[in-house]
Amino acid sequence: MADHHIEIEAKWRVDGDGHAPLRDALRLLGATHESTCDETNTLFDTPGESLRRDGRVLRLRTIGEQSLLTFKGPATYRDGVKSRDEAELEVAGSAMLRILDGLGYRPSLEYRKTRETWKLDGALVALDTLDFGDFVEIEGADEQVRGIAGQLGLEMDRAVEKGYPSLMRAHLARTEPDARYGR
Repeated sequence: MADHHIEIEAKWRVDGDGHAPLRDALRLLGATHESTCDETNTLFDTPGESLRRDGRVLRLRTIGEQSLLTFKGPATYRDGVKSRDEAELEVAGSAMLRILDGLGYRPSLEYRKTRETWKLDGALVALDTLDFGDFVEIEGADEQVRGIAGQLGLEMDRAVEKGYPSLMRAHLARTEPDARYGR
């Protein structure tokens, strides 16, 4: 099933006690736990990194047997909230890999995460665990994102503007300085 929309979200790094206080707050607010899953996210780009240079993303996300191909346009930011055009389509992973390769796209970065998804007032709240830290991401309409952030005690001026790919590249540069990422 294909989906095309404007993605509106904000993300915060979670320190200290990790996700536990947020999980408790979500329960108190009446949020519904939707799922917990492990994802592998592989970004693709041209050999000259034209997508990355233009602020666009082509990602193949694998969750178990399901594969989702996602295109994201350049992002804009307003007071901690990121907006961007997003189109997503469920695909056959192995066939999509062959298609991307045939079109000249190459894997440029891979990162894994565990995502715990909650639904609150029509918005999605994701508690994400990655190699480089724990994060909470709220996705919905602008006013939902801001409202839920306030309910969870998250300050908009502390929202992280960098996406997971940029954060992963920085993590790899620190932990594997001799390797080349984002090729």
